Amino acid sequence: MFSSQELADLTSHAVRSVDSNDLAYLVTTGKSEHPIRDLLGAHLTKQFPSLTAAREYQRRDLVILENGQPLAMIEGKLWISFEANYPSKLHNPNPKEGLIAAAQSDIAKMKAIHVATGCQQFTSTVLYAADIRQLDERHLSAVKYSHWLRRGLTDGADLEVAHSLGVRNFVDAISPFRLTASARLFRGQAFGMTVIADVIIGNVAHPYI
Repeated sequence: MFSSQELADLTSHAVRSVDSNDLAYLVTTGKSEHPIRDLLGAHLTKQFPSLTAAREYQRRDLVILENGQPLAMIEGKLWISFEANYPSKLHNPNPKEGLIAAAQSDIAKMKAIHVATGCQQFTSTVLYAADIRQLDERHLSAVKYSHWLRRGLTDGADLEVAHSLGVRNFVDAISPFRLTASARLFRGQAFGMTVIADVIIGNVAHPYI
C-alpha cells in the first residue's frame, strides 16, 4: 500500500533521471502529463520489482498490480499553476476546462476498477509555471497556452510566488475529497524561460463525490 506522500516522492525521484531542461521543454510545448507518468512507471518497476506498473491498463493512466491484481491506480493531469488562481477556471464545471472538474472526472474513471478490486485510487496533478517574460519571442509558436502564462505574471508578479499560490489554491480546493501530498519535480529552462513544476498526489478519500 502506498501513501500520497510516498507517491509524490517517488514521482519526484523518477524525474531526476531526466535533464530538467528537457522536462521544461516537454511541459511548455505539449501540456501532457504522459512523460511524467511514464517516468514514474519506469521508476516503480525498478524500485518494486515484485510489482507491475502498467500504463493504460483498462484505459487508466497507470495501474500498479501485485500478482496480476490492481493494488493502486493513478489518473494524471497537467495544468499551468496560474490557472488555479482564477476561480472561474479552478471551478469551471467542464472537466476539459476546470481543474476541480477534471479531478472529479478522473475519480469517476477509476470507480469500476475500485469497485471490482478495492484498490487504492490516486490522482496526480502536475502544476507548472514558466516565466514567459523571459521568452525568446522567436520561439513563441512552440509554447502552448502562452496567454495563461502571461495572465499569471501581470503586474510584475514573482514567478515562484504566483506558482506557489496556484499550488496552494488547488490543494485547498481539492482537500474536501482527497488527502494530498506534494513535491517539487524540477526547475529548468526552456526557450530562455525559467520553468518550475510540482506534483500534487491525491489519495481519494471519498471516491464517488
